[in-house]
Amino acid sequence: MSLLTKKFREYKLSQEIIDVYRDHLSEESITGYIADFNKEFILLNCFTDEGENDGVSLFYIEDITRVRAKGNVRKSIKELSQHKHTKFKSCKIDLKSKDSILESVNNIFGHICLHTEGMDNQICFIGSIKDGDKEWIVLDDFGTMTSRDIKQLILRKDEISRIDAGGKYEDSINYLASLKKQD
Repeated sequence: MSLLTKKFREYKLSQEIIDVYRDHLSEESITGYIADFNKEFILLNCFTDEGENDGVSLFYIEDITRVRAKGNVRKSIKELSQHKHTKFKSCKIDLKSKDSILESVNNIFGHICLHTEGMDNQICFIGSIKDGDKEWIVLDDFGTMTSRDIKQLILRKDEISRIDAGGKYEDSINYLASLKKQD
């Protein structure tokens, strides 16, 4: 068993809040506790700095460059989350493959946020998956709060480096898209 696997098991069991870094893809850390993981993927229940639920994030373990645990920042987030009685949507996301993750997240949350961080431009697309095959997916892309434009996007699966859902921003975009669909 690798050191990382050993620590992940420990952190998952204790629900230790951690910051995960993927320095070659993004300057941002992802903060949360480990909901699940396997040899290829990790699923975090994410927190805002104020200790509130910020949905889930899934990404490749091989992309992780460092993990930070303990310390005052994470302790403060945990204490704030306990004070606010922060709850997470109980969900079982199938971590078997990228395809099973995409399908699970889209079905559970009704929307998905796909990050393409490995490209020169770090972009995320929020929408709902309409179709796909081995290499590509078709996404009803919901646009931004200002554009509120639903358009179809065909995206290569290999470009997806991170999958999020259920966060405050994603939920807001999903809600606005549902209003747009009613027009």
